[in-house]
Amino acid sequence: MGAMRFRTRTRGGTITTPVLVTASMLAMTALTAHVVEGFLPPQNPGWAPSYNMTLSTISMACNQSGPYNVTAAGAFGILSFDWSNEKAQWAAAKPMDCEERLFAQVQRAKAYSPSSHIFGYRNIVKALPWYSSVREKLDDPQYAGWFLRFATTPPIDGTDYHVPACAAEDRTKCSLFYHDQEQTPAVPTPEAPNVDGACVDYCDTGLNPTGEYLFDHRNGSMLRDWLVNDYIMGVDGLGS
Repeated sequence: MGAMRFRTRTRGGTITTPVLVTASMLAMTALTAHVVEGFLPPQNPGWAPSYNMTLSTISMACNQSGPYNVTAAGAFGILSFDWSNEKAQWAAAKPMDCEERLFAQVQRAKAYSPSSHIFGYRNIVKALPWYSSVREKLDDPQYAGWFLRFATTPPIDGTDYHVPACAAEDRTKCSLFYHDQEQTPAVPTPEAPNVDGACVDYCDTGLNPTGEYLFDHRNGSMLRDWLVNDYIMGVDGLGS
């Protein structure tokens, strides 16, 4: 503990007030200062503001059964297509081609409504292997450090985890990398006929089972540089 003195100016002069400062207060101040430094200042969009409702509204668009009707694109200033768009088609593809279909959908919408700002979904927490650019890294051993692993070597049937480490349709196809099955395509079975995206015979997301993997941001600058410069700002992203 220690004492600090704060001075307050008044019309009659300056008043000096002693204040007791504890170690925990100093630690909290330092922690707060550190956290604040981690945030970037808010940025305005790079285009002019407008009171035209068709230029100042936003929609998260998705049609799981097929391509999205681009005539709706002109009703919004910003249209962001979800990764589940055309899921019925890309889940059955071999290999899955979500990323390519999403980019083609963005191009069609932009061609129909040039004044709209069109975006395609990206995720820098979940590593989704139905995106070919992510799958390429996930299947390449030299990028193994980019993805979070299970705590220990998984058993061949994945029963020791709260999520299976192996593919449901092929118990010999397992992965050391952590993955769950949230919103994940699967092969329909009599026990589970209503899946979230139906694969035919087997799900094809490369060498690893189909699931939602996680980027390991402890990797350092290599992963971060790829995410920013290629995955987000590359020719299939904001750089297009």
